[in-house]
Parts: sequence; structure tokens; C-alpha cells
Amino acid sequence: MAETSPGYFAMYTDKDGRNRHSLKPLHTFAADAESVQTSMRTSQWAKTYVVCDGPSDPFPAAVGLPLELVPEQDPASLREGDVLRLRIFPEGEILRGEGYWDATYGGFSTEAEDMYLQRTAVIGGAFSVPLNTGGRWFVRFFIKTDAPGDRRNNYLIEKRTATLTFMIPLLVWAASTQVNAVATPQASGMKANMITALRRFKWI
Repeated sequence: MAETSPGYFAMYTDKDGRNRHSLKPLHTFAADAESVQTSMRTSQWAKTYVVCDGPSDPFPAAVGLPLELVPEQDPASLREGDVLRLRIFPEGEILRGEGYWDATYGGFSTEAEDMYLQRTAVIGGAFSVPLNTGGRWFVRFFIKTDAPGDRRNNYLIEKRTATLTFMIPLLVWAASTQVNAVATPQASGMKANMITALRRFKWI
């Protein structure tokens, strides 16, 4: 798990009518602004599940991040075609308001923000992710709230993001069948080694 350092992002129009961007708190440019389109403080918390030998029992569902995606199932037990159910916990409490999630897997696209599962609104504290393919999955959720009164000189909106990364085994039966079709001792050995490895990591 990891936490990024909070950052700022703003868009405003200066007194000469020029559109500006800033990565600084609101008070640093407010005197030069004719209008402010957005002024945001962003924070992000990331969590990754990695299985090196066997999964932990019980698996660490919640680890106490300020904003956290908590799986209802152990991601190591899931396979291609399953559905992952996630609960959302800001400050250790189930989410009561609204947020947004999206998700993708490694290799889907080379374009930034081109997600396999597009942004979807969540009202309440849980959502489900259909794992339609194997590979490395990345799930992202964010909420936006108004800045508290004593911080509005620094930003107007606070955006908090939680991400979750995990692996889903790829289906390999096609490759196994191709190996089986070649009737040689070497091919039989390759298939046996493949199946042994898959069983070791509990992929079949």
C-alpha cells in the first residue's frame, strides 16, 4: 500500500483575460484571478495484492487507509469470468454518499485514461467489477467534496482517490491443448510441467 503526497490543481482566468493553470494553492494566485474555474486538492491511496507462494489466511481485506477499497472476496481466489465485489471505506466508515469508479486491465489500451470499464457512478458503499479477462487489473474510485471553511483559501474542492491492483490468472487451456496435440516426449513433458506450475499457484 502507498499514499501520494497531496497536490493542487487549478484553472483560472487572469485579469487580462488569459486562461491559466496552476499547481499551487488558491491563495497564491487569487489576487491575479478574474475568475476561478476550478481549484482542487488531490490525495490518493493505493493498495496492491501480490501472492508469492500461497495467499494469506485470512487475507488482509482492510488495512486502514483513509480511503480504501475493501474486497469482499480474496482476489487470489478469483478467476477470469468472476465478479469482484468491493466496499468503499472513507475514514474506516462505509461510504454514504456518491462517488465514481472505473477499471481496466494491463494491455487493454496504450492511451491514458482509456479504461476498459468506463467511469460509473456509485451511490452507497459498494460496487461490483466484472473480471471478463485475466491479467493485471487496476480499479480506481474517487470522491469529491467541498473544502471545509478554514481551507477554502487553499482550495475549493477536495478529490480523494483509492486504487486497487491485483492479478487474475489468464486462461491457458488453449496453449495446453496445442502442446497435447504434438505427440512427442518433449511435448508431454512441457504439458506436465505447465500443469504442475498451474496447480502449485492454485490457478487450476
